[in-house]
Amino acid sequence: MRKTIRVNQLWLLAILMLASLTMNGATAASKGVELQLQALLPKGWAVLSSYGYANARLTQDVPGLVTDASGSHTAFSGDRLPGSPQHTGSLVLQYSRPLPKDYSLRADYGITYTGDVYTKAGLRASGEKLGGYALHEASVGLEKGRWQVSLYGENLFNKYAYTATTADRSYLGVVGDFTTRRYQHWIIRPRQVGLELSARF
Repeated sequence: MRKTIRVNQLWLLAILMLASLTMNGATAASKGVELQLQALLPKGWAVLSSYGYANARLTQDVPGLVTDASGSHTAFSGDRLPGSPQHTGSLVLQYSRPLPKDYSLRADYGITYTGDVYTKAGLRASGEKLGGYALHEASVGLEKGRWQVSLYGENLFNKYAYTATTADRSYLGVVGDFTTRRYQHWIIRPRQVGLELSARF
């Protein structure tokens, strides 16, 4: 009998891990603003920047919209929508100059910012707020005709940040002799450095 119970518990765990539901939230509204700026500076320098603000929220109550291990829960009018950062921005400094024999040098350094996001509407049903983060990247390259070779680096300071979750903390627990592992975080890619060769056709 004990072995049968363990088998049934494992089947229950497998069903929980495979089950995934997506529900519509009746009505919602997203209002915001986007700004972009480009400036050409002397001696081959240029600056590009952008900023975005988005306020995405439900506009009416939605019973049963969000769920966790304890069941379904109501999301309320005014609750912030999940997966949508309120603030985003970028700043890029570029440099270019011609070189002998029809070569040209190009370099840039950029910072991108992504604000915090909610994993569930209004942080209800064991929702979680994932903190914002800034990423730095740079590249330097030579170009001639349709060919370009560049050395690049992404996430230069090897920032560690969460971008999403699978399930939520309410699913942490023990089933029989096993610890459930459905809840986990997705993270941004670690620092990358590479050499890229490209051609335009």
